[in-house]
Amino acid sequence: METAEVVVGEYGIDIAKFPTEKEFVKHIGLAPHRPVTGGKVVKYARKQQKGTRTAEALRHAANAVQNSRSALGAYFRRMKRRTNSGTAVYATARKIGQQIFRMMRFGQDYVDIGQAEYEALYEKMKLRALKRNAKENGYRLVKLEGVTA
Repeated sequence: METAEVVVGEYGIDIAKFPTEKEFVKHIGLAPHRPVTGGKVVKYARKQQKGTRTAEALRHAANAVQNSRSALGAYFRRMKRRTNSGTAVYATARKIGQQIFRMMRFGQDYVDIGQAEYEALYEKMKLRALKRNAKENGYRLVKLEGVTA
């Protein structure tokens, strides 16, 4: 609730000035910054930017969701396994910011599908990518039935 108060206090209830959610999360300071020219990264140091109150509130919300049994909690833990805690907080805060934008701009309801459903969708997505990569390289995946370890 406090996060919503910070967002509404800083931007109001009409965020039509941001045409896309990418521009919204960039404005609040949760978009990655990698200056690229000619296909090469020109600076490797992170941009020192002053964070907004909204970004800070979203990072606190992301940190609070890490132990929950929600889809956001499962996303946080998956990001934490892949990278580190700081990156997971940043990525989850960005995801929360995108959902807030959709709720405020388009009136979209937030529906939590839960941890189990999120993990099942993620596994399905991984399997689809694995099949596609195997097919591109001339292989065929066959599921092993009844094999015990």
